[in-house]
Amino acid sequence: MGPLTGFAMNPVRDFGPKMFAGLAGWGEIAFTGGRDIPYFLVPLFGPIVGAILGAFAYRKFIGRHLPCDTCVVEEKDSTATTQQNASL
Repeated sequence: MGPLTGFAMNPVRDFGPKMFAGLAGWGEIAFTGGRDIPYFLVPLFGPIVGAILGAFAYRKFIGRHLPCDTCVVEEKDSTATTQQNASL
């Protein structure tokens, strides 16, 4: 995707040259690329939004079908304390 469209997946690799071009006199077109939406926002916020959506989808569709390890540990602890209290 990168060589064909000029899209940079690394935000620093994308933003650094745009900032230099903006300071060198290109102005605001260095950041927007001549479009209405600033193009540099995509590699900055895309991975963050994708991670949030991925975590939500994992918890919603996969996580609830997995066994709960913390519940088992709590049951073992409570049974152990009950047995200790009964022996006293």
